[in-house]
Amino acid sequence: MRVSKGIRNTLLIFSTSLVIIVISGLIVFYPVFRMFNQSEVIQYDPELAILIGGGNSIVLNSSDGETSLIVDTKMGPASKKILSRVTGKKVVLINTHLHPDHTGGNKYFPDAEVIAGRFSPDEWEQEMGSLPYPDHTINPGSEKVIPIGRERVIIRNMGQAHSQQDCVVFLKNRRFLITGDLLFEGIHPVLFNTISSSIKWRAALETLMDEFPVETVLPGHGPLATPESIRSMIRYFQDVEKVLAGTEIQKTMVLKYSHLRKIPFVSGFGRTLRFMRFEAAQREAGRF
Repeated sequence: MRVSKGIRNTLLIFSTSLVIIVISGLIVFYPVFRMFNQSEVIQYDPELAILIGGGNSIVLNSSDGETSLIVDTKMGPASKKILSRVTGKKVVLINTHLHPDHTGGNKYFPDAEVIAGRFSPDEWEQEMGSLPYPDHTINPGSEKVIPIGRERVIIRNMGQAHSQQDCVVFLKNRRFLITGDLLFEGIHPVLFNTISSSIKWRAALETLMDEFPVETVLPGHGPLATPESIRSMIRYFQDVEKVLAGTEIQKTMVLKYSHLRKIPFVSGFGRTLRFMRFEAAQREAGRF
């Protein structure tokens, strides 16, 4: 059967367009795939391993071999890297919040003692499915202190910020702070209309600076950081707020933060600005 020239041209245009769409999709989404599914292991000291990539995680093994502390468990293939780092007879698992890039590996530790924010059983089931409810929960504004070998571990629920409840973990002897998604290093923060609060988020960051004598910071996403990164994120929210008050400086602020990576369809300067406009409108309407 002979195919007309018009049909051949149509098929050529269609196939070319399809190839362009696939390649464009790979260009956009492959860096995101790598961000969430690859991990680099840093042996910070003989007891503490840091797993960078996806939702950042740590494994702290007590020197006596009795207990291993895990903070966040990533998602997908990256979760399994945590397994090889755990050496303790007992596992304590802390979830900073309930997003799947930080909790996807919980299923690999069914016997762990789990610590998380004070979620209702329904909220927990909605996010975590059939995984058991935590053994210990912490109210917003409260903290729990546990020993892991010689380390004193402070877990504080900072309340609503990036998510409904965001916990941080402070390794006091090491002056090492694990922020969960309260800090994005080198990446625009992610805000969700239904659960986030930029105002409370900034207040939580200011509290961290005031109350924790930190030397090293592990953000929820991005490389190891310092307290200056927390200050920078506070300034970021302040600068977006300035744009709300006067749009003539928007181009200046966009340029100032052009070095930050975007997560496609999830984060970027424009998305942060839109969220904070939405938040301001909600406050004015008495809904926030």
